[in-house]
Amino acid sequence: MTLRCSCWIPKKNEEKVRSILRSMEVTGDEQVRLFIYMFFIYLLSIYLFIIYYLFIYVLFVCYLFIVYLFIYLFIYYLFSCLFIYIFYLFVCLFTFYFFVFILFHFLFICLFVYFICLFVWVLLVGEFGGSLAG
Repeated sequence: MTLRCSCWIPKKNEEKVRSILRSMEVTGDEQVRLFIYMFFIYLLSIYLFIIYYLFIYVLFVCYLFIVYLFIYLFIYYLFSCLFIYIFYLFVCLFTFYFFVFILFHFLFICLFVYFICLFVWVLLVGEFGGSLAG
């Protein structure tokens, strides 16, 4: 695919502009290579975010489990069983809401990375309803 310039070019700069446009020419093989690079960068970013958020979530759940286990055992000897069940329900809900927060945050970041990759792809190759330059 050849990028075309639809703007007005002064005569004295015409050859410079045309040589620049010729150097920006993207062939089919380069398009495939660029697509593969962008696709693998996108997959790598998704896997890194999954590992990162799973690590944070596991650490947080372990922290909650240990801390609330000690609190639970302490309260168990001080108060009645009804209070313990309410406290346990609170811990479960808090953990669930944290998981939902992590999930939506992860989806938002994945969409953000996807749109960045798409934007870079459009800029590099110019495949958005034809060439961007012409």
